[in-house]
Amino acid sequence: MNAVAPFDTYRGANLGDAERALVRLMRGWTMLRRCPEPVLPAFVACADLCGLNSHAAVAIDSMLALTEACLARPLRAEASHSQTLAADERAVLALLDQGRFIRGAYAPRTIPHGLPGVLIWATVAVRQAFTEAGYDLETPASPPAACPFAP
Repeated sequence: MNAVAPFDTYRGANLGDAERALVRLMRGWTMLRRCPEPVLPAFVACADLCGLNSHAAVAIDSMLALTEACLARPLRAEASHSQTLAADERAVLALLDQGRFIRGAYAPRTIPHGLPGVLIWATVAVRQAFTEAGYDLETPASPPAACPFAP
């Protein structure tokens, strides 16, 4: 099930297969957003390369787009070949990790300002999509002390 290339390693980050796949997909998504063509068809193909179905691609697209809307700015990702994680990539990984604690329409206390309900549900859908694809999301990251997107 591991469709993430073995070269997807990142300096200073201990990432599992799901996290590496999400970084890879986020990088593809931010690149696709700069093109005039619709994002979703190409993004579904990218997700397929990582062993995720079209439902997962739509959930990830929604989570990333909603995150941008909440931040009122585009997400920033490193180039696809970079071994360094951008701050926004780390923050999206923290968002996905903190989704373990989401129950109903409540955000975890480690995200002090909370999350809009629609972003909460998108995060839950992304976690579920990774789980259904056979990815393990049970290795917790350390909880953020503040908003992971804060500068």
